[in-house]
Amino acid sequence: VRPYVIYDENTYGKVTGHAEDVLNIVRENLNFSTIVLKPPDGQFGAPINGTQRFSGCIGELQNGKADLAVVFAVTNLRYAVSAYPPPASKIWNVFTPMTLQVWLLLAASIFIVPFIIYLLALFSPFSAWNLKLSFAFADEVWYKEYLWSTIGSFLQQGQDFYPFAMSPRTVMVFWWLLTVIIFGAYTGDLTAHLATSVSSLTIRTLEDLVSMPYYTALVPRGTNIHTAIDMATSGPMFQLKSMTVLVQSHEDCARKLLASTNPYTVCIADQKSNLYFANQFCEKMYVADEYFNFYYLAWPVPKDAFYADAMNLIIRRAKENGLVDMLRLKYFPTSSSECSSAQGGISDAEPINLEGIGGSCLVPGVLYLIGLLILLLELFWTACLNKDPLQCVLF
Repeated sequence: VRPYVIYDENTYGKVTGHAEDVLNIVRENLNFSTIVLKPPDGQFGAPINGTQRFSGCIGELQNGKADLAVVFAVTNLRYAVSAYPPPASKIWNVFTPMTLQVWLLLAASIFIVPFIIYLLALFSPFSAWNLKLSFAFADEVWYKEYLWSTIGSFLQQGQDFYPFAMSPRTVMVFWWLLTVIIFGAYTGDLTAHLATSVSSLTIRTLEDLVSMPYYTALVPRGTNIHTAIDMATSGPMFQLKSMTVLVQSHEDCARKLLASTNPYTVCIADQKSNLYFANQFCEKMYVADEYFNFYYLAWPVPKDAFYADAMNLIIRRAKENGLVDMLRLKYFPTSSSECSSAQGGISDAEPINLEGIGGSCLVPGVLYLIGLLILLLELFWTACLNKDPLQCVLF
């Protein structure tokens, strides 16, 4: 199934493609070898006559003839007979515009920058405090005040005072500049994900397709979409049944579409597979706006496979360090050098759900708890120990 797996017919068990590159990452870390085989019937896997037995690759996993399969749509039927890696959590998506290293550096800067400003103000002979000017006050040489000023400026809340001397003011100006750049980069990244473009195409949605019954819909045999259409009892998917012509694979679907002399032909297949071929032949085909029958792709393994957790860990690490994204762009670019974009139409932003903002809610919640804990310590200092607040070294 190009470009996931590209077979070399002249070499036994030799393949290339996206799945092979990801598999190489897992092999190098877990130290094992593989033999790549095609399923006898050439299918991904679908229930056989409504039973729990499956055809294709899933059937090979059930029969113990395979230890791993690549790469599959996760469906409830397949999930019942094989194991998949759990989907990545989206709870921290609000922080994804910047990497963990950048966030850690920013957190460290919030404490380091005010300390530098504090030292400059403390030792500068031009500070109002050292000059003993009438309007001088102790906040100018107090680290805690600079810490709160730095946090306030970073959160764009302003600050109560400014140092009098030029040297600490210079550092503060550069901190403000960094804050502007950080916020610009952060909001720019979000804006890029929310951008939309408009075009007028004959077919943009599934409803557009089923409203024109003279169209022919090519569908790869044994795939998730084939099963969904076959099991549908109502709605647009049910209407597709009479328009469907089965083909052997995703690649066969794209090739038949290119070779067809009938202008009323579409290929309904995996989004990334279609985008791969649309980028290669953008003058002859385009990818419609709407995606339906949503699922995420994963590598199924037999139930209770002992190596599943180790393999999942390696793949998660590859996602975190950017290797998976690099391979995705290598095989599934959003555009090619010859095409400004093979994906015409409207690209709507996915709405932000509760899981997506969960991280931004948890962080303030933790800070509220810390504030409550500090209040309890302050009450303990004054009420239980009977000490004056000015005696506390942290005051």
